[in-house]
Amino acid sequence: MSSSYESKFQRVKQSLREGDNYAQTNQLILAFKCYNHCLEQIQKLERKSGSKHGAAEDLTFLKAVVLNSMGIAHIKQADLNSALSCFKMSLNIKTTEIYGVKTHPHLAGAYYNLGRVYHYHNQLGDAIKFYHLALNSRESSSSSSAHTNVGNSTTPNELSDYNNNNHHHNTVVADEQSIPIVLQLGIAYMDDNQLSEAKKYFEQALRVGRKTLGANDPAVANLLTYMGKIHVM
Repeated sequence: MSSSYESKFQRVKQSLREGDNYAQTNQLILAFKCYNHCLEQIQKLERKSGSKHGAAEDLTFLKAVVLNSMGIAHIKQADLNSALSCFKMSLNIKTTEIYGVKTHPHLAGAYYNLGRVYHYHNQLGDAIKFYHLALNSRESSSSSSAHTNVGNSTTPNELSDYNNNNHHHNTVVADEQSIPIVLQLGIAYMDDNQLSEAKKYFEQALRVGRKTLGANDPAVANLLTYMGKIHVM
């Protein structure tokens, strides 16, 4: 790759960092200006780099990251439909062009974000489905070498047809990094009045949390609060 390409690529990454910083401080107009600039520059670099393998892969991954950041910013401004669109585009790029499978550790965040949007929309069945996909992706870290099998690629339509019953009840809380996901999963079950399922996942998370974080950790306290809510419902 030429030094000119590398310089422009680094400037796009810098614009992404600036956008994320603006989003974190709720300067969303400036954040979207940075993100849109990133997408425009990525498109220009794609035309210039053509089919050069390494460059194309780097740009594809960067585009997925930018779209994910845009989705998070749209949530901050309560534009859930735009957030959903960005997350779906980011996920489609990752599942079809980068990893080639529907469960991979690096997909957990994308699934979790989609679950959040559906949860905000009170579409609890879809929220639960994507929270489970996030947990299954976290769990897949032990077999992540499977991501090289491009033949297992999926599309948003295939994801919408994902068979909940075959996968949900096999989900386990693997480590402390899964706790925020399973907390939202338990809340979604609770909101859907599936209290036994909510209790089951809260209890799994509590066991992991107490072992890895300690009984006095705020995350453990939060889980205990929701367990208390289940008992009074």
